[in-house]
Amino acid sequence: MYWGLSYQIVDDLKDVLLSEVEAGKTVAHDVLLDRPNLASAIEFQARLPRLTRLLHLGDRTLDRLLASRPTLEFLGKLRSDLQAELVRVTHNATEMTMGVRP
Repeated sequence: MYWGLSYQIVDDLKDVLLSEVEAGKTVAHDVLLDRPNLASAIEFQARLPRLTRLLHLGDRTLDRLLASRPTLEFLGKLRSDLQAELVRVTHNATEMTMGVRP
């Protein structure tokens, strides 16, 4: 659940912060269809702290789960992929807000 919400926030951030080329998908689609978008609904300054908290809760849950079910260690790869995507999205967004990119 925590990682699912985290993934959705990262995906919604891509929708509002990246170009179509960077996101690898059609962006601003939610706005055009008047769909809820977590990245738009949550105040900008609150997005990353909320996302960080969800990831932390997911990590703690995974640690407890792996203690009793080590065969689920493949979930660590899923977590790594989510982290890599988060870094890519936030790095691009930081560059945009700092005026590094045109």
